[in-house]
This record gives sequence, C-alpha cells and structure tokens, in this order.
Amino acid sequence: MTINHRLTTIVSIAAFGLAAAACTPANTDQADGGDTHTVVETVEVPGAPIIIDREAPPIVIDGQPAGDSTTVRADRDGISVETTNR
Repeated sequence: MTINHRLTTIVSIAAFGLAAAACTPANTDQADGGDTHTVVETVEVPGAPIIIDREAPPIVIDGQPAGDSTTVRADRDGISVETTNR
C-alpha cells in the first residue's frame, strides 16, 4: 500500500465521518419540556451621515428662439407645461 493510497483512504474515512455527524439530528431532550426559543437583539450603531454633494448641470433647451418661455410646474394634478410665444 503506497502513501498516496493510505492518504486517500484516511481522507475518505474522515469525510464520511463528518458527513455522518452533519446529518445526525440535534438532541431535542431539553430540561424545559423540549421547547426552544431564539432571542434576537437589535442594536442601533451610530454612523456618520452619507452626504452626496453634486452640482447639477444647467438645463439647456435647444432650438428655442429668444423671447419664448417655457414653464414647467408640478401641482396636485401632475406636471403641467406652459409655453409662451412672443
């Protein structure tokens, strides 16, 4: 029997033992009648606020002759667009 064969056998036996242990059900015989409960604690950790400071690019309307105006308003009915041609 070579060392490589022995090592393969040992690793196979160890893997089989770990698989058997992982598939074994947990012991449910508890002193309080078999009931278990989980306690979850939530802790708020203060952190620095995230501030994203970006400069918005200017809005450019191409093809609008001088003297014309466009107004966009948001009201309770939605967005309305008003144009004035002079």
